[in-house]
Amino acid sequence: MSNAHQDVLNAEIPQEEDKKAAYLDELKIRAKGAFQTKDLINAEKLYSRAIEVTDKEYLLYSNRCAVRLLVKKNEEALRDAKRCLNLEPTFIKAHYRKAQAMHRLEKWSDALEACTEGLSHHAGNAEIEKLKEDIQKDWDADNDRKEKLQQEANDLTVERAKPEPTRIPMTKPAAAEKKGDSGSGDKGAGSTENGMRGYKTTADGKTTSYFHTDITDEAKKLIEARGGIAPKRIDADAPAA
Repeated sequence: MSNAHQDVLNAEIPQEEDKKAAYLDELKIRAKGAFQTKDLINAEKLYSRAIEVTDKEYLLYSNRCAVRLLVKKNEEALRDAKRCLNLEPTFIKAHYRKAQAMHRLEKWSDALEACTEGLSHHAGNAEIEKLKEDIQKDWDADNDRKEKLQQEANDLTVERAKPEPTRIPMTKPAAAEKKGDSGSGDKGAGSTENGMRGYKTTADGKTTSYFHTDITDEAKKLIEARGGIAPKRIDADAPAA
């Protein structure tokens, strides 16, 4: 989309003084019209171009400062206000806009000082007095907020007593195994006999391992018939049974 002010923005700055003055007037007229119609982007461009033509007019800096404040370019607006005051130290709008820019940047002390300076040239100015009150109010609120945050941070770092660990009682040990009946000849593996655990008394009154098994007479005869229980050597050439 073409810019309606492209012709003057891209034009070369004339060298002849009369043409240069006419070009500057055209930029001022268009910049003012753009500002009034809320075309702030072009208003800033046109005022900037006018400042390129001449940097000696304080009103150009003041007007561009007003535009930049509206588009939230607070740092740039502050620089314009200072440049304006360098050219015209008593210009009331520049003092007001300087304090306004510092207010937005939360430069509380400097903003109040800018108001005081403006009132030194224009004592009792209602707009600057009101701005000064607003700055002080916001500064106090900012201090209260920071103090509250600091207090909360301190509360989090306070040394607090450590809670005692929760002790869970251990389960009681299982009841000891009951001893077997003293009248039986075969006690459990967990019983003791003659102070030795894991032994038992056989029917013939002998003490032996709990895992010992008595061999019956019939079993003994079968073992003898087979030549005992000792392992037998098998020759490789012997026929299979």
